[in-house]
Amino acid sequence: MTTYLPRIDSVMSSLFAKSIAMRMRDNDPTVVAALTPCRGSPEGVFSDPPSSLRFQIDGPALWWKTTPRGDATGWVIIADGAGPIVDDPYYIDAADYGVVDDGADHSAGLQAAMDAAVAQDVLIVQVPAGTIELGSTVRYHGDITLRGQGAQATIFHFTGTGYTFEQSTPGTRIFNVKFHDFQISYEAAAAGGIHLDDVSLARLDNVAVFGPGLGSGSGFRISGSTNGFAVYNAFYHCRALSCDDGFLVDAAGSNDTHLFDCRATACARGVYVLDSNHIVIEACAIESSTRGVVIDASISAVSDSLTIANTRFEGNTAANIQFGDAFAAANVRYPNIHNNHHVTGTPIVGAPSFPTYVGDTSGLLQSLQIVTPFLVEPFRLERTVAAPTGEVMIHMVDSNSGSGAPVTVQITTERVSPQIRGVRASITRWELLSDGSASFTGAVGCAGLTTTTLQATGTVSFITAGQNVFLGDGVSAGNVTLENRKADANNLTYNIKRIGTAAAGARLGWQWDSNESDNQLHFDTSGNLLAIRPFAWVYDGTNGRVVTSVGRLATNRNTVLVDGDVALSAGWGSTATVVVAANSNEHRGQMTITPSGAGIALDPTVTLTFPNGTWAAAGWTMLVRNGGSDTVLLIPGQQWTVADNATNFVVQIRGTPTDGLTVIFRWWRVG
Repeated sequence: MTTYLPRIDSVMSSLFAKSIAMRMRDNDPTVVAALTPCRGSPEGVFSDPPSSLRFQIDGPALWWKTTPRGDATGWVIIADGAGPIVDDPYYIDAADYGVVDDGADHSAGLQAAMDAAVAQDVLIVQVPAGTIELGSTVRYHGDITLRGQGAQATIFHFTGTGYTFEQSTPGTRIFNVKFHDFQISYEAAAAGGIHLDDVSLARLDNVAVFGPGLGSGSGFRISGSTNGFAVYNAFYHCRALSCDDGFLVDAAGSNDTHLFDCRATACARGVYVLDSNHIVIEACAIESSTRGVVIDASISAVSDSLTIANTRFEGNTAANIQFGDAFAAANVRYPNIHNNHHVTGTPIVGAPSFPTYVGDTSGLLQSLQIVTPFLVEPFRLERTVAAPTGEVMIHMVDSNSGSGAPVTVQITTERVSPQIRGVRASITRWELLSDGSASFTGAVGCAGLTTTTLQATGTVSFITAGQNVFLGDGVSAGNVTLENRKADANNLTYNIKRIGTAAAGARLGWQWDSNESDNQLHFDTSGNLLAIRPFAWVYDGTNGRVVTSVGRLATNRNTVLVDGDVALSAGWGSTATVVVAANSNEHRGQMTITPSGAGIALDPTVTLTFPNGTWAAAGWTMLVRNGGSDTVLLIPGQQWTVADNATNFVVQIRGTPTDGLTVIFRWWRVG
């Protein structure tokens, strides 16, 4: 029965090898009789050891290979009872195929070693140290590892065209290709270093590619002839220098490529991603290039969810990270850019769709920027546990008190809806509106706003008992104006207009009342209330009293009347007219009536309807005649009456008007 033994490493390897060697030297008949030499003789193994030796004991075929020391303690024992008889089933030494540092072209030898690995089912092709000349492309196979002795020890110098290493069956997907521990230096005629075309699950570790300069090929390229044929490939500790593209993640759909601790230096584009999703660039260094990382998408949804994290950018002349190159930047969606170090250069060029920027250490880039297409609560911070009094949930600190005038918090919107809203118990308590105003709602109302600071610009609105009160809308420097408006149930607008010459920011305290006068509140430069016009007062501290006086009363804040606000009864004639004097309002004004046409009759009426709506009380109207060409009607001693209502007043004439002769009235009304 065939027995399979595991590979034995380290101490067990040397002990097992030495045990067999001692038995062979002692001419143990049980060993010698069972031994079938493959190369050399058993007796000559220790004096002039061959590169490998096979012997067979009780069925299993055993191989071992010497180390450069050439003694038994350095042998590695491998056992396997299946497969062809080979020198070493673990790896193929390219040196056995003539691949050495001698200045000759070893493309054919290295290709033969790669093909032999496939034929003999060996996983690794190992290349010795030195500079290996390659004049033509070497084609690799799936499930094979090409391994050098280190990126500074094994150097492939490529002088051909195309890529130094390309897939053996382009258009057919292969898997599990690995490149480790070597360097490629290619000339200007070449396409570049390594091309992973239609390769998935490849891993490259400690591989360096040196190009001849900008505009000359790609250090590493991934591409797929079919979307999804080149996915899940990873680069660890790889470097690209003086290439056109250091790392080219190309179409179509080279998704889920991962670059970790890689470096691109002096390239036109350190990393170029085209039409590939879920690319991760992490803990890398992109420096001294024209552009660091370029993300491109020919259409939307083909370069989504890229991540660039913990990467250092320095000396890139055009941009560290650029969205959009041959195509629109907006085609790139959902990139995650966080915790990168932009030593120099422009951090971001182009505007992708729905990006997230977090913690990039640059004064030129936002430390946190998140863009989302979601409509309902795309961002939510929630504290679900009880907290002590005064425990802050969100704290923004701008602690640098140096020169300049930076803005600590800014909200930008193109919407007319509120920007910030305070809600408690499902009731909106306050809102900051997009036009720069603010509104507050609550039982306390304006009476609680004793320490509100009003600046020279902007509006603050308060809502008390369902009525709107707008405060603010400053004008010139040194003034604070309370500009608009409280509307009552009748839609009347009352104004507090201009507060003195107090400096902007004076602290104000008052409670709005419901009168309809045009009061003005005046403050001194310390914010002390001096007067309310039309009333003024002086505080008599000796006698503990306030002495008041009344100034001029103004009634020019109501709606200006028009002719249509006055209605004439039929007794003035069928074509009678009325003209309201300029600047007349429901408080005071003048009208001229001209009787005309058929139907002039005894005791006509005049009705003036208030354009500002219903008065709280009927009020009092004082009416006088102010001239006119009719010298008979309304002569002294004759009478007229005025009926005062909440929405109008009606004048009843005693007598008959004369066609064409005018009558002029003036009125004054108080409520």
